[in-house]
Amino acid sequence: MTMKKTAAILIAGIMMAAMGTSTFAAVPANTQAPKTTQTAQVKAADTSEPHADLQKKYENEEYLNVDELETKIDSITDSSLKKSLKKLLKAYKKALSAESKALSKSSSSETTLATLHQAVMNARNQLVNALTAGNIAPAPYMTKIE
Repeated sequence: MTMKKTAAILIAGIMMAAMGTSTFAAVPANTQAPKTTQTAQVKAADTSEPHADLQKKYENEEYLNVDELETKIDSITDSSLKKSLKKLLKAYKKALSAESKALSKSSSSETTLATLHQAVMNARNQLVNALTAGNIAPAPYMTKIE
């Protein structure tokens, strides 16, 4: 892996960790953290694809439907909440994209894939927590990969 790619992955991880300290990172006392993990949208794995074993492992996980969620966020009238949710949604989409690209490359290491998957889970959980804090139920925007 090139030094540039390694640096980009480390920066993405640091950004995700830093976002964990945002005002939306804490789960309100009356809510539970999501019970499922998250991954990039991938089709059911077949053995001809790179990392088919990981894709198979992730295929029953829930993810947020970014298109529907984006529509919901656009309809929010509270500009501060809207701005925060858009920022978290953007981070989530970037994490999904990075993981999806890495899964499609046979040269991606297991460590890199695990780091990217953790970044997706962190971004997803922060977005879910922010939605909950903003009195928006995340459940209607969650779905499983098919």
